[in-house]
Amino acid sequence: MEVSPHSKLCDKINSDGVMKVVHSFGESKVGRNIREDAGFILTNKIGGYCYFTSKPASRYQGVFFNENFRMYKVIEELKLANAPSVRELKNNFFNFERKRRKVIENFFIPFHYNSLVYELNKEKEIEIILDVRESYKNPEFGRYYEISEEKGKIIIKYKQENEFECYLVINKNEYKKTCNWFLQDYPADRERNSFPDQLYVFSALKIRARRLVFSFSFDKKKAIQENDYVLKNLKKLRDAQKENLKRIFVNAPKIRDTETKLAYLCALNSLNDLTVSINNVPGIYAGLPWFFQFWVRDNAISLKALSLIEKGASEKILMRLLDRIKSNGKTLNKYPVGDSHSADAPGWIVKRGYELDKEKLKQKIENLKNIKSFAASSETWMDSLNRGGDRIELRAVSLNVYHVLFNLTKNKKYMNLGNKLKAETKKEFLVNGMLKDGINDETIRPNIFIAAYVYPELLTRGEWTTCFQNALNRLWLLWGGLSTVDRNNPLFCGKHTGENPMSYHNGDSWFYLNNLAALVLHKINSKKFRQYINRILNASVNEILWKGAVGSHAELSSADKPDSEGCPAQAWSAAMFIELVDELSKN
Repeated sequence: MEVSPHSKLCDKINSDGVMKVVHSFGESKVGRNIREDAGFILTNKIGGYCYFTSKPASRYQGVFFNENFRMYKVIEELKLANAPSVRELKNNFFNFERKRRKVIENFFIPFHYNSLVYELNKEKEIEIILDVRESYKNPEFGRYYEISEEKGKIIIKYKQENEFECYLVINKNEYKKTCNWFLQDYPADRERNSFPDQLYVFSALKIRARRLVFSFSFDKKKAIQENDYVLKNLKKLRDAQKENLKRIFVNAPKIRDTETKLAYLCALNSLNDLTVSINNVPGIYAGLPWFFQFWVRDNAISLKALSLIEKGASEKILMRLLDRIKSNGKTLNKYPVGDSHSADAPGWIVKRGYELDKEKLKQKIENLKNIKSFAASSETWMDSLNRGGDRIELRAVSLNVYHVLFNLTKNKKYMNLGNKLKAETKKEFLVNGMLKDGINDETIRPNIFIAAYVYPELLTRGEWTTCFQNALNRLWLLWGGLSTVDRNNPLFCGKHTGENPMSYHNGDSWFYLNNLAALVLHKINSKKFRQYINRILNASVNEILWKGAVGSHAELSSADKPDSEGCPAQAWSAAMFIELVDELSKN
């Protein structure tokens, strides 16, 4: 086993403010000391998840469950009495462990159950702090908790006046009610301009235990039955998830560097966790904790990587995506309810359909003929900007649609339309070794890398090489990423501004796009661009393993310095990292 040089330093440092992070699978293990509060995310594959850091920093942290495509928060925090700070966080892939000196916490969510299993290596007093509400809602009044016992269980009934009532069931141990409301502060939300950054939460009880199972449902009987089942079948449930890991990792390429290998396995695991089935509808969460919807573009982009680990799920999702393309060639941006159209999503669906299942694609051929390369405001992936009209990546997806239509039908009409559009695109967009971002917009942005990924035939290798180098001269960030706008543009913002979208597509560096860019740089001219490729790879590995929600790949970073910002676990970030490593492993 190769050991990262960083891991050799881990045991030498053990002071306040330092947390050791460890990733371990089979014989592969890496560890590093970090000076920040890393967190973790686990999901149950039916829409629920937990997201914890050492102490709550965001109203989006805690334990959440999904019911009929609506996300409900239930548990705010499991607080150990007189607990020392977290000294180590260990990712075992099917669970996470936290070490607080001699106290070890173990977190496990069984797939397909709305339950959380929380275990300690010794009996301790645990304060159960709740915050039952819909994820996006922050009610102040009409909130009622009722604690009782039934069939050897602690039953917590919650009622939101004129809204809903639900149940949290806990296996019974010695406990006392606390029933205390208090104001919880959320510094991470304040930092990213996401308000409210304080909410009242409810301390329900203090309980002495080594093992607690929390089960949630709108049906009390169902919650009690599930709690019993999970408690009695823990070993079987754990073993099943360990076997599932072996299954999704079995075709992983041979990767010599241990950190890269563990980051790759983390990305596979995270993408698998984000792939869920709600009411028997399969899909990929765009990200957790707040993008818990099936965004059509994100699902399409992530499908190729998903097909490596969940072929059945990827096929079902592909069919659902194809069904979303209307007769006019458009598609809404989200499932089940969209609030706008996505200009490039139909083209991405066609690309993935052609790669994964040409026969299914043929079944929707009539709707594909009407896909056009034109966007209204906020319909491109850079949806915080008014990028309406003709855009370089939209031209690329349209060219690829013509290419696919010709190959599927052998109708030369599509070949001719494609050749005509290709000639027009080169004439209108290619100027002095640069590809314009829009037909009337010469702003330097990284969307040319998307164009090269989707339709590399647009330019020759030499032309791509020149365009890439000229773009990199204006977009490259020394830590190993791409800015979303020319660094010299007055719109450029070096620090992530959170829910204020000022930096979102005007500086912030998106990991999915960085990984995609490294992949096309490798394909076009791996020798010339080796330094850029390696730095992007290393930056992504570093973010996955040691920052944010460790084991997940975040949405983005500030341009000024590498960090884990935006959504902590983003599907297309993990998916494009998987594709990048797969491509690099071929050599």
